[in-house]
Amino acid sequence: MTPQEYEKTTSEIAQSIFERVEGIDPKQVRYGNQNRLQGKSGYKHQIDVSVEGLNDLILIECKYWDRRVSAEAILTFLGRIHDIKPMFDKQIHSVIVTNVGFQSGVKQLAKYYEIDLQIISSARAFGFMYKDLLLIKPTSATLKLSASNPSVFISESKNKKR
Repeated sequence: MTPQEYEKTTSEIAQSIFERVEGIDPKQVRYGNQNRLQGKSGYKHQIDVSVEGLNDLILIECKYWDRRVSAEAILTFLGRIHDIKPMFDKQIHSVIVTNVGFQSGVKQLAKYYEIDLQIISSARAFGFMYKDLLLIKPTSATLKLSASNPSVFISESKNKKR
C-alpha cells in the first residue's frame, strides 16, 4: 500500500463510519494533497482526510511511515487543528492513523488534546473511533475496502467522550 492508497482507504472508512453513526451521507469527503482547509490565520492547511457533516468535521492525519510517530508530529497536527477550528461552527474530531506506532509521550499529548490515535497496519485491521462507535475491520475475504461496500463491525466505546 502506498501513502496515497492509505489516505484513500482512510477516507472511505471515515465516510462509512460517518454514514453509520449519523445516518446520513456527509456533505463532503476529501483527501490527498489538494485537500486544504483555511485556518483563522489565513493559511491553507493540507489535511490528509476530512469528512464534513452538518454538525461535525473529522480531521485525519495519516502517517504511513517506517518509523513511529513523534510528539512533534502530534503537535504539528494540533497546530493545524487549532488554526482551523475557529473557521467551522462544528464539533471537530481529530484522528491520527499510522501503520507503525507512536513514540513515548505521544499518548499523553493525544489524550490531553482529545486526539484519537490508531495503529492501522493493513486494510484488514483498519478502523478508528468516531463519537461512541468503532469500525473494527472488514471480513478476512475482503482486502480492498470501499465506501459503497464496507464490511463494518460497530461497537460502543467504553470511553464516551464527544
